[in-house]
Amino acid sequence: DEDKPREWLWHSTAGKVIGQQYNIHQQWKNILQSKKQQSTSLQDHVQADVQADHECYKPFTSRLDWEIAHWAVTEKISQKALDRLLQVPQVQQKLGLTYKNSKGMLKCIDEIPERCGNWYTKQFSFRDKPDEQFTVHHWNPVEAIKALWGDPAFAENLVYRPGKLFRGGEAKTEDNRIFSEMWT
Repeated sequence: DEDKPREWLWHSTAGKVIGQQYNIHQQWKNILQSKKQQSTSLQDHVQADVQADHECYKPFTSRLDWEIAHWAVTEKISQKALDRLLQVPQVQQKLGLTYKNSKGMLKCIDEIPERCGNWYTKQFSFRDKPDEQFTVHHWNPVEAIKALWGDPAFAENLVYRPGKLFRGGEAKTEDNRIFSEMWT
């Protein structure tokens, strides 16, 4: 089904302005324009790249700092193995790492801000197997949506208008409709 063409049918009022809050609109405009402005000197480009690199990977100091932590976690490198690596003379200094051991790396990871609010954990069981416990980790969906829609980094990738998605080349009937994304 993924390989077949698809067709969008957008709602008739999609894209019509029904109101505008000047301050919010101006804030978004300023953010998006500042991203597109070009610096004139090479030094400005380098300085902007360094600043963006630092800001983008906070609380880590650089992309490399973040990449090593990401690698250690996703590859399930043991804390002892990471500690041994970081104890090799000059590894931490040459790579410019924020942390000196696995405990420091995990502390740095814990400092990553929760963009979508707090995580909640709930346990439940079903009537047919009351002794079997299931755990669900989730965010408050309203807070998660606010975070996604409120983040200018996603401004060019979000769909703002309701539409219906259909299998391509077939009649646009409810039988051929595809429900896949939030706005469908």
